[in-house]
Amino acid sequence: MAYKKQNAALLPGLEAQTLSCEGAAGIDEVGRGCLAGPVVACAVLLPKKFDLPGLADSKKLSREQREALDPAIRSQALLLGIGVVDAARIDEINILQATFEAMSLALVDMGLKMLEKQNQDVPSLKSFLHVMPSRLFVDGNKTIPADVLARVLSQKLAAENLAKDKEERIRIETALAMRPPFRQRAVIGGDALVPAISAASIVAKVYRDAFMDEMDRAYPGYGFAAHKGYGTKEHLKALQELGPCPLHRLSFKGVPKGVSRTKSS
Repeated sequence: MAYKKQNAALLPGLEAQTLSCEGAAGIDEVGRGCLAGPVVACAVLLPKKFDLPGLADSKKLSREQREALDPAIRSQALLLGIGVVDAARIDEINILQATFEAMSLALVDMGLKMLEKQNQDVPSLKSFLHVMPSRLFVDGNKTIPADVLARVLSQKLAAENLAKDKEERIRIETALAMRPPFRQRAVIGGDALVPAISAASIVAKVYRDAFMDEMDRAYPGYGFAAHKGYGTKEHLKALQELGPCPLHRLSFKGVPKGVSRTKSS
């Protein structure tokens, strides 16, 4: 399937050249509707020319096809970052805010990796913002709120010693909230329109699936390797028999209420 460039007319301002992701990153998340496990976001900036057969059909790919594309995407991407928010944090701030936080973390990871690649021992805020993409396409109908992005950016920059003290962190957060470092555009069905979103979706899915496979060994009996945390009949049955484990989102319907997460065996 070719990318739906003919659909650009349905999205004012989304011209054909932007669909190639030239100068624009794409971001997507995986695991939002699961009962267990983290929500994982990936941000990707692809070069003008790339060779990733099957990318346009990302929703139809088998696990084997995704895993074959994952290293190719990572090797060809100009920038790539991953953000992870765990179940406890999801329960604390709700899944929508956790999704925005994961996306923000992915963008920070993207920038820091580029600075590391450039061998900047003491990177500055200016150098960090310089390597960030100028535009961002977000899969779905919502963009990342400026205040969430600013908070995550300032906190991570402080952790990386790019903000010297609390006052400077607050100044950075305020400035970023008022003037985000890039423009955003929400694109419904973006994985069929924007190659970078397709690539982000695949990398996030492969990353999260591998994590849930590991958790299947850490928490046997739930079947995480099979359902990846989604609310299947088998998963719900295991929840009733075993109760929730630390991976479960206690705020989600389907997870037993009034109980604590059990410890790892």
